Amino acid sequence: MALLQFLADNKGIVKKVVVGGVGKYKRDGGVSLGVANSFVKVDLNVEVMLREMIWGLAYPNTEYNSSNNIDSMLQVIIQNALAGVKEIPDSVKNLVDLNSTKSTYDFIEDLLQTAYNDIAVPMLNDQTMKWLGQEIDKDTTGTLAGLFNRDFRVSAYTVPAGSTLVAELNNIAGGIVNGLLKNYNGWVSGDNSKLTDNVVAVARYILKETGDYFFPDWQKHIATAEEIDAMSKEELIAYLARSIINASVGYMYIPEDVTTVVGVAWEAVKQLMAQFRVSLTCLRISSPTTSIPVSTSTQVI
Repeated sequence: MALLQFLADNKGIVKKVVVGGVGKYKRDGGVSLGVANSFVKVDLNVEVMLREMIWGLAYPNTEYNSSNNIDSMLQVIIQNALAGVKEIPDSVKNLVDLNSTKSTYDFIEDLLQTAYNDIAVPMLNDQTMKWLGQEIDKDTTGTLAGLFNRDFRVSAYTVPAGSTLVAELNNIAGGIVNGLLKNYNGWVSGDNSKLTDNVVAVARYILKETGDYFFPDWQKHIATAEEIDAMSKEELIAYLARSIINASVGYMYIPEDVTTVVGVAWEAVKQLMAQFRVSLTCLRISSPTTSIPVSTSTQVI
């Protein structure tokens, strides 16, 4: 992740190096060392090093061929990675076209869109919706049946021209939520800047509709519909996080007066460290004591 972050932070420089070299190896579009060229000696041909590294990933144990471009080599790497995975449909694998003139970025976008429609959508319909139906059948209170539409099926999504799959996350999620939840139409369509507010609004709706259904019997206080409406966005997120931690982590209990996300995180870290210290102490106590031999002889100096 650190390497990916570094590359992302320095993508302008990396692109110049790959396209046009650096220092004395610089061509049009490369990285110039300016005045430093007169007193800094750069003997490493970084461009060739990067190309050879990518070549080695694409064509292991094959002599380097400088005529291949970066896009085609990256596509080969992806093609090799996909080849041995049976679960990936041919529609995804066939996107790898070595004769394509598309850039790697366009290729990845096509890959994401096809993977969503041909992998994620069938998985949601065949597995997630099947699981939800089973949970609805097991719920004797009728809460889930009143909340979810078990017959809903996720549809493939066509990304509008000029947009990307990632940029459409809010609208994709909105289509799923509107179809899955009964009697809910509060999702606001638009760009991803609306996504967080939409998710919080859905959580607020579900909590109000289900009451204590998702909470353990021993939880001291479950917020009423009025209290949920009065919560700010951060208070609601903290309430959810606190409840999830308290219900799922046996040795933790986040006090109910902790109403900020930072406060919940800090309490969780403190209790995690306390548990670590207890575990470490128990480990030391239970470890066998190593005896140290003591000599009884007296040495005369």
